[in-house]
Amino acid sequence: MHDHCTSDTSSQSKECRRCYEIKSVALFYNNRSSSDGKDHYCKSCRNTHNTECKLGIPHVLPPRRAVPRLTEKQVWQNARERFDANPRTEKRCGKCKQVKPVAEFYPNRANPDRLGGKCKMCERETAKGRYHQNPEPRRAHQRYIASLPGFTERQRQYMAEWRRKNPTKAAEYTSRRNARKIENGGSFTPEQFTDLCHFYGNVCLCCMKEKDLIPDHVIPVVKGGSNDISNIQPLCAQCNRRKHVKVIDYRPD
Repeated sequence: MHDHCTSDTSSQSKECRRCYEIKSVALFYNNRSSSDGKDHYCKSCRNTHNTECKLGIPHVLPPRRAVPRLTEKQVWQNARERFDANPRTEKRCGKCKQVKPVAEFYPNRANPDRLGGKCKMCERETAKGRYHQNPEPRRAHQRYIASLPGFTERQRQYMAEWRRKNPTKAAEYTSRRNARKIENGGSFTPEQFTDLCHFYGNVCLCCMKEKDLIPDHVIPVVKGGSNDISNIQPLCAQCNRRKHVKVIDYRPD
């Protein structure tokens, strides 16, 4: 049964519990025990009800009219229209429960507000935890992507485009890496690296395939590895990216 007002907080209309008609609140008696201060029955139904009680006539309520219920799709569409009309500027993260600007959420077209349910930081933490629990599917996918034709060239073009759009970040990264190399000590010449590649048969020591080789630090510079030729091994670009900052020595004993 509905005894609430069907309009806004100004309570301009209400549904009668007896005749189930929506009428103006002026057609209802006052009732201080009701949540909205109005009787549950309209005046006409209240008078009829009181008369039946005095005469001892049992009153039977008419069957309630069927109220169409919105489907899940309709509810979702209505919410989408509300968010389109009044776009959000802030949202509460479903994980950390903090209210953050919408820029801190990844886009998600599956939600009515077109935003993810968790902020970017929480999304990254969730993805990282999922990867550490079961890393093999992600690694298999990475190997598949790396094996696609033209991947290396597309990756090179992407990095060149990123450096062009982010010159400050690129310069900061290069400067920081060069400073680490100087701090860790050591150096090698292009001729030394060429001789090293010839020594290992001009193949990548990780995948053992003949590809364009680049120098890889066995102990990464970020972990204190030197820039000396004794800490260098020839790897292809794909294996170098996959190794990342792990300490792996592919050189045969």
